[in-house]
Amino acid sequence: LRVIERIGHATSQQIAWMSGLNRRSVQRVLKRLNKQKMVSSARLPNGDPVYMMRQAGADELSIHLHREVRRTNDDQRFIESRIWKHRKLANDAAAELSQHYGVYTEREIQRGKVPGGRREILPGKVPDMMLERATNEWIWVEVERSWKKRSDYMRLIKTLEIIAAGKSIPFGEGQIVGTGILVESYQQARLHVSRLLKHFNRDDPDDIPEHLIGLFNAVSIMWFDEDGYRESSIIHFT
Repeated sequence: LRVIERIGHATSQQIAWMSGLNRRSVQRVLKRLNKQKMVSSARLPNGDPVYMMRQAGADELSIHLHREVRRTNDDQRFIESRIWKHRKLANDAAAELSQHYGVYTEREIQRGKVPGGRREILPGKVPDMMLERATNEWIWVEVERSWKKRSDYMRLIKTLEIIAAGKSIPFGEGQIVGTGILVESYQQARLHVSRLLKHFNRDDPDDIPEHLIGLFNAVSIMWFDEDGYRESSIIHFT
């Protein structure tokens, strides 16, 4: 239930990653919770089953956490919307990375369940995930599933430049030290790296002028392949 609260609607694999249980154990627990009317189920457009928390589940979790918990049935709108793939990619990454790092999920950020209690961690800017790479060192993550039009892409570039400038940007007890661009595949990662290089009039990641090295070192490209999550800085991407 706690995992579902954090990401809104969850696959059994996402719950397994975030809870530390194996997938079969998770499926048994979900079956019991469904009988107790604590969770409901739906299917993503690709057929994957997902689970949401009903009011009875929220009431039960409230008792254990000693705070008010809200049901997540409202996530049905994400399942039925055009951005369902965006949220699934963000949730997959947050769930898998939570096995090794601290994370704030897209749902937690959107609801202000982050240090400071607000969505806009930078003025006018909201990340899709926050990743604690090292103790109190946070990475601002943007999920990119579609090709941004120029005006939106320039806003992304501005965010990358602000964070890479080296000025202290507080986040809770720590600070934001870098950014990540999360995409679905290695092919998409190559396209985004090429576009970023082209924006700065660079064709070769080995030919980066000194004034851009700090920026490119501070930006990671993140993707999934058959072996799971992968990541590289822009400079070291091959």
